[in-house]
Amino acid sequence: MVATFSSAACAQSQPRQEPTMVVCAGGRSFQMEAREKVARIFLEGRELRLTRRASSLGQQYRSSDAALIIDGDYVAFVLNDDLAYEECHIRARH
Repeated sequence: MVATFSSAACAQSQPRQEPTMVVCAGGRSFQMEAREKVARIFLEGRELRLTRRASSLGQQYRSSDAALIIDGDYVAFVLNDDLAYEECHIRARH
């Protein structure tokens, strides 16, 4: 997976403690809750807990099952058993 991250968006990236909807290409979506040290991902009846890691690219969280990077409204999500989450963005609030 190749992604470009903007340093300006990275500097503005803050933990999202409330549940946030993320929409991806192909109609896929998931909910996430990103806190200071842990992120929780809710998708298809599953809940994943990822631990925050130091990163110069936004907020980065990892577990043995997945990786998550949040940079502004762009979200990179890689699930070991399902690599089809592409072009993901935080859904804008209306």
